[in-house]
Amino acid sequence: FASPGDAIALAGPFTPSLDASELAKLWGRELPGALAEIDLAATADTLAAVRDAVRSGSVSSAHDIAEGGLAVALAECAIASGLGAEVVLDSARADGGAGAPGAVDRFSLLFGEATGGFVLSGPRESLEALGSRLPVRLIGSVGGERLSISVDGESALDAAVPELAGAHEHGLRPFFP
Repeated sequence: FASPGDAIALAGPFTPSLDASELAKLWGRELPGALAEIDLAATADTLAAVRDAVRSGSVSSAHDIAEGGLAVALAECAIASGLGAEVVLDSARADGGAGAPGAVDRFSLLFGEATGGFVLSGPRESLEALGSRLPVRLIGSVGGERLSISVDGESALDAAVPELAGAHEHGLRPFFP
């Protein structure tokens, strides 16, 4: 994140799955026989659109959704900037607008991994305009000293940015006594 008051968006194809994810690894799950197919064209289009938005300065920050999923990407944005955020997610719209809406469970939405998804922040108008090139869904705003994530109206994570930084550096023990 870069500036308090910036909007936060989920951009690109985002169909989170726990298969072979960091969370599945922590839970001791076996690797699946195969992973979901990747839409290479959609992923390439997303990468080009995000690259162009960063180069033009129309977005303030961009972070891929990779190891650990969306919640980890949001936490990493907060840790890197020292800025908190308030994020509201809807499990019925887990795809980020990339296709037919399909509900996913809370853990998959927060910690599922997928190729091609990004967390972007910047002026609301710029993020909305980017929607002409790729799926973009506004999910929150930057500000404060805490990262607060709710899913379907219920709190999923609420932590001060320094707590997140400690967990990132030393593990998740403070969150799971």
